[in-house]
Amino acid sequence: MGTVVRWAAIVFVFLFAVVWLVLSWQVLTFDQVTQKPPLAVGSQLVVVAGFLATTVGTATAGWLGIEIQKPTVNGSSVAEGGVPWAGRLKEIFANFSVVTASCWTYLAIALIVLLLTIFKSDVAPQVYQAFMLSGLGWLAGAFAAVKPPA
Repeated sequence: MGTVVRWAAIVFVFLFAVVWLVLSWQVLTFDQVTQKPPLAVGSQLVVVAGFLATTVGTATAGWLGIEIQKPTVNGSSVAEGGVPWAGRLKEIFANFSVVTASCWTYLAIALIVLLLTIFKSDVAPQVYQAFMLSGLGWLAGAFAAVKPPA
Protein backbone atom coordinates (compact mmCIF):
# COMPACT_ATOMS: atom_id res chain seq x y z
CA MET A 1 0.00 0.00 0.00
CA GLY A 2 2.87 2.39 0.75
CA THR A 3 4.15 2.10 -2.82
CA VAL A 4 0.74 3.00 -4.27
CA VAL A 5 0.47 6.05 -2.03
CA ARG A 6 4.03 7.09 -2.90
CA TRP A 7 3.35 6.86 -6.64
CA ALA A 8 0.03 8.68 -6.26
CA ALA A 9 1.84 11.50 -4.46
CA ILE A 10 4.52 11.63 -7.15
CA VAL A 11 1.90 11.80 -9.92
CA PHE A 12 -0.07 14.47 -8.05
CA VAL A 13 3.00 16.66 -7.52
CA PHE A 14 3.99 16.13 -11.17
CA LEU A 15 0.52 17.27 -12.32
CA PHE A 16 0.79 20.30 -10.04
CA ALA A 17 4.16 21.22 -11.55
CA VAL A 18 3.01 20.72 -15.15
CA VAL A 19 -0.19 22.75 -14.76
CA TRP A 20 1.58 25.63 -13.04
CA LEU A 21 4.50 25.61 -15.46
CA VAL A 22 2.07 25.76 -18.40
CA LEU A 23 0.15 28.62 -16.79
CA SER A 24 3.40 30.42 -15.98
CA TRP A 25 4.62 29.98 -19.55
CA GLN A 26 1.35 31.41 -20.90
CA VAL A 27 1.69 34.45 -18.64
CA LEU A 28 5.38 34.90 -19.45
CA THR A 29 4.89 34.73 -23.21
CA PHE A 30 1.76 36.89 -23.25
CA ASP A 31 2.50 39.94 -25.40
CA GLN A 32 0.98 42.98 -23.73
CA VAL A 33 1.65 45.16 -26.76
CA THR A 34 -0.38 43.22 -29.33
CA GLN A 35 -2.93 41.76 -26.91
CA LYS A 36 -4.83 43.50 -24.16
CA PRO A 37 -4.49 42.15 -20.63
CA PRO A 38 -5.75 40.24 -18.84
CA LEU A 39 -4.87 36.92 -20.40
CA ALA A 40 -7.98 34.83 -21.01
CA VAL A 41 -7.51 31.76 -18.83
CA GLY A 42 -10.48 29.43 -18.49
CA SER A 43 -12.12 29.41 -15.09
CA GLN A 44 -12.00 25.60 -15.00
CA LEU A 45 -8.21 25.68 -15.46
CA VAL A 46 -7.87 28.26 -12.70
CA VAL A 47 -9.99 26.13 -10.36
CA VAL A 48 -7.96 22.98 -11.13
CA ALA A 49 -4.67 24.87 -10.76
CA GLY A 50 -5.83 26.36 -7.46
CA PHE A 51 -6.97 22.96 -6.21
CA LEU A 52 -3.65 21.35 -7.12
CA ALA A 53 -1.66 24.18 -5.55
CA THR A 54 -3.70 24.16 -2.34
CA THR A 55 -3.55 20.38 -2.04
CA VAL A 56 0.20 20.20 -2.63
CA GLY A 57 0.77 23.15 -0.29
CA THR A 58 -1.28 21.57 2.48
CA ALA A 59 0.32 18.16 1.98
CA THR A 60 3.89 19.46 1.96
CA ALA A 61 3.32 21.49 5.11
CA GLY A 62 1.66 18.53 6.81
CA TRP A 63 4.36 16.08 5.75
CA LEU A 64 7.11 18.44 6.80
CA GLY A 65 5.47 19.07 10.17
CA ILE A 66 5.05 15.36 10.80
CA GLU A 67 8.65 14.64 9.77
CA ILE A 68 9.93 17.36 12.11
CA GLN A 69 8.07 15.85 15.05
CA LYS A 70 9.35 12.32 14.50
CA PRO A 71 11.91 11.20 17.08
CA THR A 72 15.52 11.32 15.93
CA VAL A 73 18.40 8.99 16.69
CA ASN A 74 18.65 10.16 20.30
CA GLY A 75 14.92 9.51 20.78
CA SER A 76 13.69 13.09 21.17
CA SER A 77 11.93 15.34 18.70
CA VAL A 78 11.83 19.06 17.98
CA ALA A 79 8.47 19.27 19.75
CA GLU A 80 10.08 17.83 22.90
CA GLY A 81 12.94 20.31 22.72
CA GLY A 82 15.53 17.66 21.94
CA VAL A 83 16.65 18.80 18.49
CA PRO A 84 16.87 22.31 17.05
CA TRP A 85 14.53 23.08 14.12
CA ALA A 86 17.35 23.85 11.69
CA GLY A 87 19.14 20.60 12.47
CA ARG A 88 15.99 18.55 12.00
CA LEU A 89 15.16 20.25 8.69
CA LYS A 90 18.70 19.64 7.46
CA GLU A 91 18.34 15.96 8.39
CA ILE A 92 14.97 15.67 6.60
CA PHE A 93 16.21 17.27 3.38
CA ALA A 94 19.45 15.28 3.42
CA ASN A 95 17.42 12.09 2.92
CA PHE A 96 15.74 12.51 -0.48
CA SER A 97 12.14 11.39 -0.43
CA VAL A 98 8.72 12.23 -1.84
CA VAL A 99 8.41 14.80 0.95
CA THR A 100 11.66 16.44 -0.09
CA ALA A 101 10.75 16.41 -3.78
CA SER A 102 7.30 17.84 -3.03
CA CYS A 103 8.69 20.63 -0.88
CA TRP A 104 11.32 21.62 -3.47
CA THR A 105 8.76 21.48 -6.29
CA TYR A 106 6.28 23.61 -4.34
CA LEU A 107 9.02 26.11 -3.47
CA ALA A 108 10.21 26.34 -7.09
CA ILE A 109 6.70 26.90 -8.46
CA ALA A 110 5.97 29.43 -5.70
CA LEU A 111 9.08 31.41 -6.64
CA ILE A 112 8.12 31.37 -10.33
CA VAL A 113 4.60 32.56 -9.51
CA LEU A 114 5.98 35.23 -7.16
CA LEU A 115 8.28 36.58 -9.88
CA LEU A 116 5.43 36.60 -12.38
CA THR A 117 3.23 38.37 -9.84
CA ILE A 118 5.86 41.06 -9.35
CA PHE A 119 6.65 41.62 -13.02
CA LYS A 120 3.42 40.70 -14.84
CA SER A 121 0.66 41.15 -12.27
CA ASP A 122 -1.77 42.75 -14.71
CA VAL A 123 -1.66 39.88 -17.23
CA ALA A 124 -3.66 37.20 -15.39
CA PRO A 125 -4.66 38.24 -11.86
CA GLN A 126 -6.98 35.22 -11.41
CA VAL A 127 -3.98 32.90 -11.76
CA TYR A 128 -2.17 34.59 -8.89
CA GLN A 129 -5.30 34.60 -6.75
CA ALA A 130 -5.64 30.85 -7.27
CA PHE A 131 -2.07 30.30 -6.12
CA MET A 132 -2.57 32.53 -3.06
CA LEU A 133 -5.06 29.96 -1.80
CA SER A 134 -2.22 27.46 -1.65
CA GLY A 135 -0.47 29.72 0.87
CA LEU A 136 -3.53 29.40 3.10
CA GLY A 137 -3.49 25.66 2.48
CA TRP A 138 0.16 25.54 3.49
CA LEU A 139 -0.64 27.34 6.74
CA ALA A 140 -3.56 24.98 7.41
CA GLY A 141 -1.34 21.94 6.81
CA ALA A 142 1.37 23.31 9.08
CA PHE A 143 -1.16 24.03 11.81
CA ALA A 144 -2.67 20.56 11.57
CA ALA A 145 0.72 18.86 11.61
CA VAL A 146 2.32 20.69 14.52
CA LYS A 147 -0.70 21.36 16.73
CA PRO A 148 -0.01 19.79 20.11
CA PRO A 149 -2.51 17.19 21.25
CA ALA A 150 -5.22 18.51 23.54
